[in-house]
Amino acid sequence: MVIKINEKISEEAFDKVIAAINSLSSTNESKICVYLSSRGGSYNAMEGLLDLINCHQGIIYLIGYGQILSCAFELFFRAECEKKLVGGACGMFHQSNISIDMNENMKPEYIEGEMQVKYMKGYMKSNTMELCRKLAFTANEFKRIKQAKDVWFGVERMEELLKVQKAKRIEDEQKIGIYSPK
Repeated sequence: MVIKINEKISEEAFDKVIAAINSLSSTNESKICVYLSSRGGSYNAMEGLLDLINCHQGIIYLIGYGQILSCAFELFFRAECEKKLVGGACGMFHQSNISIDMNENMKPEYIEGEMQVKYMKGYMKSNTMELCRKLAFTANEFKRIKQAKDVWFGVERMEELLKVQKAKRIEDEQKIGIYSPK
């Protein structure tokens, strides 16, 4: 089964993957190929989609193409399923931000929104820094992220990041004795 996410990361994109997983049992297929090319979108939807992919990592194959930007970049590189890049995929990563509905007094519409902002800012910053370390960003890339600037990655650098990630996963699996070459 093949699905394509080439719009903003959103609840609708999340629903596409849920529908594919739910319908997989009624088909003869054993894998879901998710083609991802997105300019980013909702961090909350990305977190839900990431959890869904990681919970079903054995049946999902993630294929990055075109532009993989912002939270789509984070989704691609934090996903623990099989994955590859095709067709000259480029990427962009930056410190994520969150937006909430504000009322006419420029206060969060709901008290939950205010609490969410406080929690999510720290949570997102922590995830950003962890991903930078896991992908072995260069000192300059890391510095730009910390300065809240966009960091762009060409085709070759995207492939390097994917190789670093795969090598790290193999190393971790070998440490705990579960590595099996594919």
